Amino acid sequence: MYRVLTVDDERYVRLWLKNCLNWEELGFTIIGEAANGRDALDMIQENRPELVVTDMEMKGMDGIELMKQTRDCYPDTEFLILSGYNSFEYVKSAVTYEAVDYLLKPVEAEELKTALTRVAERLKKKERLRNTIITTMEENKRYKAEKLIFMLVDSEQYAIDRIMEMVNDLELPMKGEGCIALILALKQEKSTEAEAVTAAACRAVKEQMQRSGCPVCCAARDNKIYVLLEEGGEGCRENEIRLQCERLRRYLEIHFHLPVLAGIGRKVPDLLCVGKSFQEAGEALEICGVRNEDRIYQYMDMPHAVQKEVIQKYDEAVFANALARLDETTARECIEEVFLRISSLKEADIETVRMVYYRLLTIIIQEIYDSGMTPSMLDIRLERFFQAVNEPLSIGQMQEVLLKITAQYVDTGRKLQQTSNTAIEEARSYIDQHYREEISLRDIAEEIHMSASYLSSIFKARTGINVMDYITKKRMDEVVFLMKNPALKIYEISVAAGYQDTKYFSKVFRKIYGYSPSEYRKMLLKEMDGR
Repeated sequence: MYRVLTVDDERYVRLWLKNCLNWEELGFTIIGEAANGRDALDMIQENRPELVVTDMEMKGMDGIELMKQTRDCYPDTEFLILSGYNSFEYVKSAVTYEAVDYLLKPVEAEELKTALTRVAERLKKKERLRNTIITTMEENKRYKAEKLIFMLVDSEQYAIDRIMEMVNDLELPMKGEGCIALILALKQEKSTEAEAVTAAACRAVKEQMQRSGCPVCCAARDNKIYVLLEEGGEGCRENEIRLQCERLRRYLEIHFHLPVLAGIGRKVPDLLCVGKSFQEAGEALEICGVRNEDRIYQYMDMPHAVQKEVIQKYDEAVFANALARLDETTARECIEEVFLRISSLKEADIETVRMVYYRLLTIIIQEIYDSGMTPSMLDIRLERFFQAVNEPLSIGQMQEVLLKITAQYVDTGRKLQQTSNTAIEEARSYIDQHYREEISLRDIAEEIHMSASYLSSIFKARTGINVMDYITKKRMDEVVFLMKNPALKIYEISVAAGYQDTKYFSKVFRKIYGYSPSEYRKMLLKEMDGR
């Protein structure tokens, strides 16, 4: 069974997903549900589902950020989008992060079933691919390993079917249970002679690693040696790779009389994800090229060492707390203090400054969403601020950008705070008048001219209950009242209270009261007769 996590901020949608069809018949089992992207990410890290069925617009972390962060850590996870918004940007993001499908709410059960069938076929194809890779690696055809290495390095350029064709008769001396990629670059001019030197160095690397008992596969191209290691061998654990890499680098410099640089990627769970680790190793290698003091760089360390002198967890916590309290003075002081530290450093490379800017900007954006606001409410174009990470801005300009967006956030937050109490009363009034109809959080938000995410946030904060649960409570109060009239049938009560689907109504009722509607009604009427 493929494991599924459902993510939606509306409880009734999660209930519908759970009960709208027989998941096991399609080869799936729902292992959990989450009401927002942040909780979903925690569950993904803990349970590693093969499929995530998610909404796009949610409080705290939306579907786009959930896909992005999941792709960074678990690139093999599949996504199926269920959204109430026919937005070009949402659809574009779904395509960017390779979601299997983008279904518009309300979704028909048959439509969902068709999409899940496609997901199952895709997952089966991946399983076959993974099994083929592992099988071919156990057949000891090492002479074709170079082709496989570059197939994995360039994996984004190939369709799965193409990879399947190439891997059928290839073999690596490893099982691929946890892989780490590194790239060694020999600093020499490109030439036929250089190619021969790089090939010889590649063979030397392989021999050295095999002597240490570490399963390895190497390939040479363009003055670079691509090395794929299986974690767990002697000297090949993730925390030992840097030392092992330094030994290799020194060995090559001594025997080939050439400067050697090395970039190390992060560990990935299996061979299908190796392309990601090689990409990270390449990015780390680029850092080596501009930092003369570093001959080896690990992606996981980019560029944290100097950052620790500039910004620490305490600074981030104080900054986030000030934003949450709409305390612009403290927030400004935090930004100014951090940039003062940057200015006082003897050496502060631009990469460090950009990463500090990015960390502070990310905290601001997170607080915007946590407060229930959206960047558009602040007249902010996020891409412009994030593009600044790669633009040639001065330290002072980056500081001004952060101060500006902080001021916009605080000003908008204070204005919204003044109107939130009125908004909640308007929302309650609208629900009280329309709870017997098919209404959603989006309907209510549009009625009172407020974003759905912000309404959800302030409603829960002020009342202690979320909007959809409040609607359910109103409907159930009506149901219990109508049950006292023995002339009414259960389905009539269901429809009168706003539930057109009596089967779904019964499930919701049982979950709340612990009895079916008929059982509860019998007890209620019996109690009334006894008075």
